[in-house]
Order: sequence, then C-alpha cells, then structure tokens
Amino acid sequence: MGAERMRDENNPVDFRLQDRWNKVREGAKHRASEILADIARKSEQRRKTRWRCRVCSEEGEIESSTLVRHCGEIVRQLAPVSEESRLWMEKFLNEPGLHFLDYDLTKPDIAHIDHFLVDNNSVSIAAQASKELYEVLNCSEKITPSYYELYNHRSDHLRVSDLRKTKKSKKRGIQTAVRTAIKWHQREFPVKPNKSLVPSEIELGVELGNVFDEFFKSLVEQNPTGKWSAGKRVKFHCEELDIIVSGSPDLFYDGIPVEMKTLPDFRISRKRFLPQIAMYSHSCGLDWMLLLLISKTTGEFRIIPVDGKKGLQDLRKKWKKWANSGGSLMSDFSIYRKLQSNAN
Repeated sequence: MGAERMRDENNPVDFRLQDRWNKVREGAKHRASEILADIARKSEQRRKTRWRCRVCSEEGEIESSTLVRHCGEIVRQLAPVSEESRLWMEKFLNEPGLHFLDYDLTKPDIAHIDHFLVDNNSVSIAAQASKELYEVLNCSEKITPSYYELYNHRSDHLRVSDLRKTKKSKKRGIQTAVRTAIKWHQREFPVKPNKSLVPSEIELGVELGNVFDEFFKSLVEQNPTGKWSAGKRVKFHCEELDIIVSGSPDLFYDGIPVEMKTLPDFRISRKRFLPQIAMYSHSCGLDWMLLLLISKTTGEFRIIPVDGKKGLQDLRKKWKKWANSGGSLMSDFSIYRKLQSNAN
C-alpha cells in the first residue's frame, strides 16, 4: 500500500513534466516552421532577379536565367548592395555627412584644370545648383540604397564610354567593344548569379560609386518639384564613324547634364571625366555641363562647370584617324551599322 501511495503521489509530478514537454515540442515545431519559411523566402529571393529598364526606368522582377527586354532593349540587372557598402554608406551619411563647398577658383586643386570654366554665367549656375542640392539633402530622408545597377560588359550596342577607348588595347579597346556588340546582337543576356555578386576588396570601391549614384537618384526623386532630376538616357551621333552611341548622365540640373565622381580628394585626372562631358553635353545641345565631385574622406562636395568643346575636338580627331585607317576595325563598324539599321 505504501509503495502504491508513493506512485500515486508521484503521478501528478509526472503529468506536469509531460505537459511541459508537450509545450516544448510544440514551441520547437513552431520555431522550426518559422525557420523553414524564412529559408523558403530567401531561396525565392535568390531565384528572383531585379531589373530596371534602360529607357523608361521601370523596375520589376524575373525568375528566369536570362534578362528580359523592355522598351525594346535588354534591361539592366540590379544587384543587392553588399553589407560592407551598406555599413560604410550609413556611417558616412551620419559622420562626416555631405557638406557643400564653394567653387573656389583660387584653390590649387581647382585652378590647374584648364577645362574648368570661370565665366560668370556658368560659375553662377554651378553655385546655385550646389546650394539647391544642399537644400535637398537637408530636407530629405537619407536612405542607403538596397540595390544598384550592375555593370555588364556584355552589350548589344555601343555606349558613350566605348568611344573614349583606344585602338591599341586588345582587351578593353574599341574593336573589342564593337565585336562584343555584334556578338550579342539580338541574343539573350544571362543573369549574373547572386553568389557571384559578392564583391572583392577591389570591387567594393566600384560598387560604392554605384551606391552613390543610386543614393542621389533616390534623393532628387523625393523632390520632383525642384530643378534637380534623375539621369536619363541620351544619344550621341558620331559623324566620323556614322554611328549612334548611348549613355546616361548621373543627374540633371535644370536641363543641364551632371556627371558625378566620388574620390578621396578633389584631385582628378581629366581622362576620368572629359570624354563623357564632351559627348553628354553635345547630346543635350550644349558645349558644357556640370561635374559633381564628392570627397569620400571629408564628405565635402563641389559642383564645377566644365567645358566640353576642346574635349570633343580631340575625340573627333581620334575618330577621324580610325575612319581613315580602314582595316578590320572599320569592317567591324560596317557590320555593326547594318545590324543596328536592321534592328530599327
């Protein structure tokens, strides 16, 4: 009897332990279900690819392994901003932040560039653009972008950046660009897998420049009533080679194209911006445009008016030499022109 009573007295304890165990199992099942759902969501995100139209800027998602066409052209793939770039950008926007710096012609890092304009009209426009951009920065929410446009060396058309290349370089020269455009004409572009989008240490600097582009694009789109607007596609007709190339200035201010460069300080080689300045300004019916320089060290930015006439003259001399040289390069250009003509 005593032993039975002890077992009976222990039964309630056993029931309580069983009840607790059941609750633990139910909780574990629930957490496991949440973990599996999260894995499924992330797997779905990995299968989907974000894109942006080159022409109208519409965005969307696809699950296929090839990029679609929109407005008649292959879309740009959008890549997720890496964790390293996101943390750097958030810290930068918080401290030191972005600060407007006057276009001071007495500064040695400004005056040595002979393509920078000093006339009252262009300097006044640059100063006003700087002040208005600073106002936009102060009255807008500063959001670090989640995606940026991924550069693709594959292209079925020539770009503004291609016409600044040299004829000598085999890997990155103009002939390689023309043959790449011919090769990919009317072909599908493969999506770059997400696992290969993790940037190396060198690529982080390139990615950060693209993140700045996205940041300012989003910034000016938050203020559609002002003179600042996002970049849009322009076309440049190269008369010497009888071809049309396209490109997109980073921003526009009151109809004036703006090219943006991020760098440690304000010293910059003209080779980094002058060819684009020359072609973008001419495409917009101008012979000058604005250059936005941003220091990644101090957060200071300057907007400088830049002459494009001399740069375009130098480019035309180079293109004329190409046209007169004949050979396989001009044969490739002839094939490219026919493909473009048939496509249109």
